[in-house]
Amino acid sequence: FITDYDLYLLDLKKIIPEEHIKMFNPDFVEQYCTINDKLIGLPVTLSFSVLYSNRNILNKYNKNIPKTWDELLDTSKYILEMERTNYNNTELRAYNGLFNGIYITFISYHYK
Repeated sequence: FITDYDLYLLDLKKIIPEEHIKMFNPDFVEQYCTINDKLIGLPVTLSFSVLYSNRNILNKYNKNIPKTWDELLDTSKYILEMERTNYNNTELRAYNGLFNGIYITFISYHYK
């Protein structure tokens, strides 16, 4: 629906320095921030999730890094069960669902 208001939107390329615009991914800017070659916005934040894998413990149980959520669950359940059964290890955690992403402003990301 934003295209219905194209005539009323300011082209930000006329007021934002080009070097600032170039800090953003050009494909992202083209796809999500541009209408009819008019820059109408820029992202305020970036969000991403990260999942770390412990290759040592995966190798110990002859498992690969999971590629799907189901593989993650199956691999995690297997390794946790083996650790509890064989080593009485109740401290190991497979994943933490409490933190689903990290949100930071682009500028703080760019200048760190």
